[in-house]
Amino acid sequence: MYSDFGGKFATHEKPKTVIKKKELLMIDTQIELAILRHSGKLNEGQNGVILELFLDATDSCYDLIEEIEKQAQKNRKVSAEILSAGTVGKFLKIYKPGSAKREFEMQSKAFEIVNRGETDGLANVPMPILYRDLKVSGETKQKLKDFGVGFVDNNVEVLLMEKIPGMDLATMLYREVIKRHPAGRPFLSTMEEMSFSDLHQLVANFLEFDRPGGQSDTVAGKEYEKIRVENGNAEKIYKFLIDSGFVLDKRILQMIDDTIKEFHKNGLVLRDAHQRNFMISGEGDDLRVSIIDYGSAISFVGDYGAELFLEGEKRYPVDEMVVQTMKKLTKSKERQIADELAQFARDMQSIYKLLERNITELNELKMAMSTKKFALKASFELVMSSSLVRGQSVETKGLATLAIFFDFLKKGEIEKPWLKEKIAKFLSTKTGLPNVVELKLKKFYQVL
Repeated sequence: MYSDFGGKFATHEKPKTVIKKKELLMIDTQIELAILRHSGKLNEGQNGVILELFLDATDSCYDLIEEIEKQAQKNRKVSAEILSAGTVGKFLKIYKPGSAKREFEMQSKAFEIVNRGETDGLANVPMPILYRDLKVSGETKQKLKDFGVGFVDNNVEVLLMEKIPGMDLATMLYREVIKRHPAGRPFLSTMEEMSFSDLHQLVANFLEFDRPGGQSDTVAGKEYEKIRVENGNAEKIYKFLIDSGFVLDKRILQMIDDTIKEFHKNGLVLRDAHQRNFMISGEGDDLRVSIIDYGSAISFVGDYGAELFLEGEKRYPVDEMVVQTMKKLTKSKERQIADELAQFARDMQSIYKLLERNITELNELKMAMSTKKFALKASFELVMSSSLVRGQSVETKGLATLAIFFDFLKKGEIEKPWLKEKIAKFLSTKTGLPNVVELKLKKFYQVL
């Protein structure tokens, strides 16, 4: 007999491979129909455009819905919950063959890792449903072009996944800046409808963001300049939010950190762990974090190390960096100042303990400083020329001076108001101290 596809077979039974091929053909047709009739643009990512598919209101995509239900049951999820929430299809621009397929594989691995049940309190990973490489009609091609999808010939790669509710972390921080900045008041009623690029532009104007301006000719040099400027702008956001009283729920970073560690333990690195790839929903006991976008992720065997974040001249952000840089947002301004001052005190005590290893010379130096009536400039000069710190850097000698003053204060040999006045007067002049020492001296003034 002849199959529906015109192929000749020896038996009346349709081979399973052909049945699968026919099922996939129906699914491809229905994905295209869903794009044309049941979709809307939701967002735009680095690798493509994200559309929302509204499949619960149609019976014309039966096979596609059945495939989603099959995957939901396979992954122990209730399919009705997924369908009622909607489904997100991510259409990747074809700038590199196999990009969507690789993302599907990496997201599948991430989904498996967090759903093993071995570790509690992990972030969610959207369930990957299917990956397809579609040949699309002229009508669909035009609609996708309007959405901003790139093409190779008439094909587009499709990654269909579970829809994740909530707001990405970057958007959340931008909205907090707009809420708290005096210039943001006219935008309070409309900011929830603004695109991310519009929010970014507002915040960039409010906080006077820097722009990359390096002249490097290499990919690595340009990338370094871009990262340097972005990190500087991020610090402006953090400082503004801290100064305005914003405190980030520390559970958000804890979930991200725990999940990243679990990925690494199981041979997966994200290489794109930035704020837009973390979705936040709910609050209180219902707080949820989801990690999205696995387009740059890779799997590895063996030891986890920095080389996993290098690809030719391209340097990817280290996964842990996003948590490390944002930790300061989980403390109030008052708590941060208290922690910094406590750390300063510990640093001074540690340096003083090292100086005590030569107690005779230390006591002679302290006596000489007392003879000079604890004058700051004279005291720094005495320590700089002392054999006690011979061979050490200028910065180390400066910090040793501060450690000795801290001990004088601690033992009540000098009065706090008196020393505070002397430091203020000294800082009002050109101290001639290295930057790091002058900054520590300012911290000393805060302690007082």
